[in-house]
Amino acid sequence: MTSSQGLKSRSIFSLVALSQLGVSIFSLPLGLFMVTKQGGWVSCLITGAITQLAICCIWYASYSESKQTSIDRLRSIFGRWIGSLIMSGYILYSLFIISVVLYYWADITRAWIFRSTPLLFTGVLLTMLAVYLSLGGIQAISRFAPIGYLGLFLLFFIVITVIPELKPSRLFVGSNSYGFMPVTKGVGIAVQSMLGFEILWLWIGHSTDRPKKILLAASMANWCVTLIYMLIVISCNSFFSDGQFRFISYPLLYLIKSKAFIFIERTDLFILSFWISNVLITMSAYLSLASSYFQILFPRVGLRTITYCFALITAVLAYLIGDNDISEASLTRLILPMGIGFAFLIPLIATVKAKLTHLAEGRIRADK
Repeated sequence: MTSSQGLKSRSIFSLVALSQLGVSIFSLPLGLFMVTKQGGWVSCLITGAITQLAICCIWYASYSESKQTSIDRLRSIFGRWIGSLIMSGYILYSLFIISVVLYYWADITRAWIFRSTPLLFTGVLLTMLAVYLSLGGIQAISRFAPIGYLGLFLLFFIVITVIPELKPSRLFVGSNSYGFMPVTKGVGIAVQSMLGFEILWLWIGHSTDRPKKILLAASMANWCVTLIYMLIVISCNSFFSDGQFRFISYPLLYLIKSKAFIFIERTDLFILSFWISNVLITMSAYLSLASSYFQILFPRVGLRTITYCFALITAVLAYLIGDNDISEASLTRLILPMGIGFAFLIPLIATVKAKLTHLAEGRIRADK
């Protein structure tokens, strides 16, 4: 990608926000309710703060040497061999996340829209669209953002119209909802919904704006997503009683469905038809990360070949997840440690390593 084609701060904002606002938004209120009851919004707030720290770490590590950076930054920080090993880990991590996102979206559409459509058909179709976006480059992915913004605006509008029907007193039911352990467990659930920002390793490498503008854009995107998640969790907790929560798998969709307008009867289907753009942005962004890192490690392999192979792997893996009926709890136990490692720990270690290297180089220059 040439300099003229580089990402601007507004594109960084869109990519970070829409990658985080993926398919997990529909199951997040239930997941938080099962462990925190009414304190889920506190877990979202804490997770947003932790995510902000990770974003700052990725940003600092990317620009620690100069105002210019590259997508090969991990090898610059950790060295050729360790950096290559970490990049290989990001490739496997990205492929697994794509597979899980693909499975979750196919499961939602099968339960809500296409009851008789095989998961494999839905998965292959969505994967083909993700491949098309990924091969178009990061700029093509960012240009897809307006559709995602439209879906987000419609969701926000519907949630606002439901406010008069909410019962805020339900937020204070249960004395242990805001305890340390429930909220901490809720952070583990919310972390999975915030994933997507770690692709900043790739996006910053393609950016041409000033570093401070990039950090500001990514930070604003993170806090916008955090506030949206908090609003949705509070709305669902205020709208449904404890008994109702136990019998609904996607509270947000039921909340949306409760509102109908003259021009839109099934608001839930209307939102889902637009939300597919967010899912595609998430999938194509992770696919771009995996393909770009693989090409750095194996430059003789063409990007198009890599992308098609990775897409096939993720489609097969998503099918196997559904075919073996792997529970959401089992997937959570896999995603959580991987997400913590690749989205939080590696950026933190990279920042410490980059800082120590910078201090050591400063001492050497001072001695000379």
